[in-house]
Amino acid sequence: MTSDVPLPRRDKSASPVREPEAKRARIASPSEQPVASTSSPNKLPKRKVALLVGYCGTGYYGSQIQSELRTIEGAFFEGLVKAGCISKDNAESASKVGLARTARTDAGVHAAGNLFSLKLILQPTTLASSDNIVEHINRHLPDHLRVWACPRVTGGFNPRSNCDSRWYNYTLPTHVFLPPKPGTPMAARMAEKPLETFWNEQNPELIFADTLPARKLWRITPEKLDSLRTTLARYLGSHNFWNFTVGKDFRDRSAQRVMKQVIVSDPFLIDDAEWISIKLHGQSFMLHQIRKMIGLAILSVRTGTPSTLVLECFGPSRIAVPKAPSLGLLLEYPEFNNYNSRLDGLKANRQDEESGERQALRFSDHTAVMEKFKSEQIYPKIWSKEEEEATFATWVNFHDFVTTTEYDYLNGDGIIPASAIVRPDTHARKDKPPSASHGQAIDLSDDEDKHLTTKDPELEG
Repeated sequence: MTSDVPLPRRDKSASPVREPEAKRARIASPSEQPVASTSSPNKLPKRKVALLVGYCGTGYYGSQIQSELRTIEGAFFEGLVKAGCISKDNAESASKVGLARTARTDAGVHAAGNLFSLKLILQPTTLASSDNIVEHINRHLPDHLRVWACPRVTGGFNPRSNCDSRWYNYTLPTHVFLPPKPGTPMAARMAEKPLETFWNEQNPELIFADTLPARKLWRITPEKLDSLRTTLARYLGSHNFWNFTVGKDFRDRSAQRVMKQVIVSDPFLIDDAEWISIKLHGQSFMLHQIRKMIGLAILSVRTGTPSTLVLECFGPSRIAVPKAPSLGLLLEYPEFNNYNSRLDGLKANRQDEESGERQALRFSDHTAVMEKFKSEQIYPKIWSKEEEEATFATWVNFHDFVTTTEYDYLNGDGIIPASAIVRPDTHARKDKPPSASHGQAIDLSDDEDKHLTTKDPELEG
């Protein structure tokens, strides 16, 4: 038999049992504790930072790290490991340092300014006393990859959700606005033939390649430039851009985007060819959105289609909008105005004892070096590739030979006829009209990108 033995009562007046100080500190502010950079006895602390970077995307399979592919983030990560900012223990995976980005750019797309956040060792053993961390990192990177700044950020900083807006730049030669060559299916769609003497001066028997020198010498007229500015201005405001991406339908609320500014430069000459740049400032962008916006504007202007077509594209009718070449697309920089304001508030009210070690995220502080980088590392790649491959001229020529009805929206009324509406279950065109692509493989299908839209919402442009 067992007897009931009363348990001793706890004296409520006694002091509560205290947790060890170290444990309580970890629970109170986990984001502020130095994270061990290595399992060795000589630990170096990691701090969460923002890397303000620029890069030339030529030769890379996009920005985000992918196994066994050459990517922008992979190249930066390798340089950070060499610089000693990432320990050997963490060198095998970017997830170990919490790598994230503001925008993921597609293959071949450049950035004068993008932002990565991750945890780095800011005082590596190889850092010289006379050096700063930015100079130290850049010494371990190729010239076409640069770090502009490396400020510390708050523990809860998210480079994507804390971004207010983004500036992109699209550069293209003005000869893409030449009217379609007479006799092509695209020319047959035009209700009114523009008064353009260019084709009258060309031998109609010339093949595409033989017309390239003359195309480069063509200059856009003030009237056509005004038409382009009017067409692009139709994108301003909040609209349903579902026709300008892939994998979305008209009722998808995530396709509602805000365009803040569109600025078209005056023409400028590069090696006798005339070019313009288009700056686009938006809250955020979807996969292929900018390239499709530019693609529609090119086809509309060169065919004399009224700018009101753009407004029709925000409606429920699904149409085929082609992507302009990725060659001319450049991420200028993202903006973090709200984050900077909150950081200023923390400093003013001293709500965060380490806020003084953090700086605002402003790419405008690095304008001079970014402009120099673009002129030396990005623009020359664009000019030379167009000179060697005629990317833009080939793209335009391809669309001039499309024989199906999906481009029937390029008309003098600025409306979308029933013949141009694409059924949701219709696969994009796979045909390649003869003599249209200058011997290059051009596929207008977006099917191969639909999985990217669902699996990776960060991909833009």
